[in-house]
Amino acid sequence: MAVRAPLTDLLLLVYKRRPATGAPIEILGDEQLLHFWLDRVSFE
Repeated sequence: MAVRAPLTDLLLLVYKRRPATGAPIEILGDEQLLHFWLDRVSFE
């Protein structure tokens, strides 16, 4: 699984301020793995 997007959008995704779906975020591979990881990782 890989995620491609501008740095600002990736940071917003990791900090759960932006949804993982939609432009400009591109998910390559298993999207469920990304959601699994985001549900369990916290940077707050």
